[in-house]
Amino acid sequence: MLMAIAVADSDLAQLLLLAAPVAVWLYFGSWPRFVSMLRRSRLLLLSLLLIYAWTTPGEYLPGWPLWLAPSYEGLAAGGLQLLRLALMLAALSLLLQTTSREQFIAGLLQLASPLRFIGLDPQRFAARLWLTLHYLEQMPPRQSLQLAFAQLQAPPSEPQSLHTIHLQLAPWRKTDTVLLLLGVILTALVCVL
Repeated sequence: MLMAIAVADSDLAQLLLLAAPVAVWLYFGSWPRFVSMLRRSRLLLLSLLLIYAWTTPGEYLPGWPLWLAPSYEGLAAGGLQLLRLALMLAALSLLLQTTSREQFIAGLLQLASPLRFIGLDPQRFAARLWLTLHYLEQMPPRQSLQLAFAQLQAPPSEPQSLHTIHLQLAPWRKTDTVLLLLGVILTALVCVL
């Protein structure tokens, strides 16, 4: 969460300063997972760059027909957004490398527990997230689109088993409150500055 807020309004120098330690940690920790995440999101990243390049007004690149030329400002803004998204994927990769699925969901469940006061059910969210992650792990790596649609339309070959999710929630401690308040203060400072 702090990484998302830190990269939201950062300029290029701040992003590069943030990217250096993250890149070192990735190199020694979860580089294959990060590369896999980048590979899976390459179409999104390319689309984002193209949208910024061709829809942001500014000085057009020379040598292109005027009706087809991207702008320098659009390419710069698109590149900045790509760097932001890559840093977010790096943070997610590191988080998934250092925590198990159960720890991840238990942490989100505890962070979302105050939402009960406004009528939202964090346990339902945690169960849906667990099921989504479970079925993503069960998917075959690659298959043709026709085969995937045929499998979706076919009746299930065997009855689906019921899953019971058991999460070990750590007790809330004073250090958790201090760290959460520190995160909120740092987030407010980043937003103000």
